[in-house]
Amino acid sequence: MQFITIGPFNISLEMLIVSASVLAGYLVLKWRLHVLRNVEGTSIDHLMTNILIAGLFIWKFSPLILDFQLVIHDPLSLIYFNGGTNGLWIAALYGCIVLMIHTWRKKLSFFMFPDLLLTFYLASSALYGLLYSILLQGGVRSLALGLLGLVMGITQFKFSNKRMLSFLGLVVTVLWYSVGRAVIAFVDGNNEFVVHGIAAEQLFFLSAACISFLTKIMLERRTEHD
Repeated sequence: MQFITIGPFNISLEMLIVSASVLAGYLVLKWRLHVLRNVEGTSIDHLMTNILIAGLFIWKFSPLILDFQLVIHDPLSLIYFNGGTNGLWIAALYGCIVLMIHTWRKKLSFFMFPDLLLTFYLASSALYGLLYSILLQGGVRSLALGLLGLVMGITQFKFSNKRMLSFLGLVVTVLWYSVGRAVIAFVDGNNEFVVHGIAAEQLFFLSAACISFLTKIMLERRTEHD
């Protein structure tokens, strides 16, 4: 693992990449809300800054949960350590819960919440894949994942407000992203085979693509009948 020394701190390069990716997801999400340009978007836009600040505190002090014994024996460890990747997952879970509760209480569009999560994920995964490929020699797989996230993230903005209010738009994005991930997994995936020579990652995204495709057909037929 590669580290960067800043004063008395040794910071993992991978953690810096993860942090930059999370920040990129946040900024793109703010941009997405700006593009929406209505009361619903403004409502969540004001909430996002609070979620980011709270998430940073949760990530920094998550060792209280993840490694309580270490903190008890050495309280100063909170100054030098953070929650790492697991701490980021806890912070992300917090953000998801807050957004979900907010959209429910304010009776906002049902599809806005999954659209925001998808936008954040695509933007974060795009930068993570690209930086990991360049700075940590992640190889073709990381580069491909980064480019896939970038392309699909751009499509999120193609339909402007409509996609946030459209279940079909979300399904189409998930469909093509799943197809891309399945192709990448077959070309340069892991070797943990589970069913007839198909790896767990391959099986998951193939299933997601099939479900999304069938859902897309049903939604289109329903629209035609209406």
